[in-house]
Amino acid sequence: MKIAIVGCGNMGMAFAKSFLQYDLVKKDALLLIEKSADRSEALKAEKAGVVVDTIGPRVSDVDLIILSVKPQDFSSVHEELRQVIRPSQVVLSIMAGIPIARIQEQLSHRMVVRAMPNTPAMLGMGITGFTAAKEVDFSNLRRVENLINATGRSIFLEDEAMLDAVTAL
Repeated sequence: MKIAIVGCGNMGMAFAKSFLQYDLVKKDALLLIEKSADRSEALKAEKAGVVVDTIGPRVSDVDLIILSVKPQDFSSVHEELRQVIRPSQVVLSIMAGIPIARIQEQLSHRMVVRAMPNTPAMLGMGITGFTAAKEVDFSNLRRVENLINATGRSIFLEDEAMLDAVTAL
């Protein structure tokens, strides 16, 4: 499996490190996209994956795109993503407060999973609620669930409104 993580702050890197720790992805199959020059250089020094500072054609080669930018920064990346995303790719958003419908609309993409990890996920001991658009089939949903479980435990919520309630806790 090839994964791109857009936004490599604390939570994005918690996911990346968990995937590597449990051998769910190889370093050369993990694309870390970080626009901050300082953060990008630090990531290169960590050698946790392939580090780039722009969303580009390489994103088209991955199976899963994880959106880990701050919600207010989504508007600055969605246009670039829209240009390279393929219909078969799954998008996993860990952005707070942005519903699936908005992500689908702004990316012109249907296969979206939304998850809300809590802070202990950074230690591999989190509880993550997640939900999915109806276009995400069972096998893709299971793959995403297995990845989320690398950061702790997960619970699937049928109703996205419940995810917002979990986030408030």
